[in-house]
Amino acid sequence: MALSLALAACGTLRDRQRAPLLRATGGLNPMVDVQPRTPVAVPMVRDPNHTVPIVRARLNRGETFPLVLDTGGNHTMIGRRRADSSNVEIMGPHGQITTAFGNQKETRLGIVGELSMGRLALRGMPVLVHDFGKSSLSPALGGELNVMGTPALAAFSNVTFDYQRNQVIFDYAGQFVAPPRERSLRLPLT
Repeated sequence: MALSLALAACGTLRDRQRAPLLRATGGLNPMVDVQPRTPVAVPMVRDPNHTVPIVRARLNRGETFPLVLDTGGNHTMIGRRRADSSNVEIMGPHGQITTAFGNQKETRLGIVGELSMGRLALRGMPVLVHDFGKSSLSPALGGELNVMGTPALAAFSNVTFDYQRNQVIFDYAGQFVAPPRERSLRLPLT
């Protein structure tokens, strides 16, 4: 079954971002540039312990790591160890946030020069750099949670989670077209 998030309606999200999101990212755009601007298929990581979509990503051309695509995440969050090893530029002051796992640690705003997933490159993306500490997360996540949240996903006109083919298709400017003779569900994200 293919699941697509039709994000064209998210222009309203970009235009009317919620106050907490603006405070956390300083009102920065979800990214400066996306290349290519054509549809790009990114393989999902298979993990029987998780039902969330996970892909392999790379920060600033460093080593690949698992990245959770979280359609309900308010922010793109990168673990401190990953950010340090990938030379993420840290900006300004810091604060504390509580993650979904109840973890309260120091969090800083960072700017990623380039986050790539296969052929797809997202440039100039603001991220929250969070110290998750030691974790017993699934081996597919590498012990540290790294999440791409709604602001980055909303920069695309549509994102298709194709579980049958085990891939995520990012389309920056095109229209969502349901796959022929296949069951698919379109969810507008507003």
